[in-house]
Amino acid sequence: MIDDRRVRREILDAGMRGLFTVPQLVDGQVTTAPEAPGLYAVWRIAETLPRFARTSTAGRHQGRDPTLSQEDLLARWVPDAALLYVAKTANIRTRIRLLMDFAVGKPVAHWDGRALWQLSDADDLLVAWRTVDPPNPALADLLARFEATHNRPRPFANEK
Repeated sequence: MIDDRRVRREILDAGMRGLFTVPQLVDGQVTTAPEAPGLYAVWRIAETLPRFARTSTAGRHQGRDPTLSQEDLLARWVPDAALLYVAKTANIRTRIRLLMDFAVGKPVAHWDGRALWQLSDADDLLVAWRTVDPPNPALADLLARFEATHNRPRPFANEK
């Protein structure tokens, strides 16, 4: 069971800021994200098990269908993990804008994280960021903590 207070504390302990929903970012709040290097992450705070759509709402980058099979989605799911996706970037605002464009079906170059857009409650996901330069050590630390807690090398929507 995911505890809302525990997750919000986990997000803040990771040095993350922002905490906007997908619709808020699509509607313009992405401009509050810094144009700086760092990490950005997607979190799900829900007490229910996920439901997966048969077809992804994400854009088709280079004509590729982003839809994953139900079996693949279930195999990727990490029980009791609120962190679903994390990545590093040279420009947080630009990458979050691409992620949001991808979420609403635009054919942009943001293939990683595509599993997010088959969650039935994707609009409730929270996106946060952390400025850090260079971002690699911070990403490695966050992934190491994730693996130590969940015994899985990466969150649900991170590709291999």
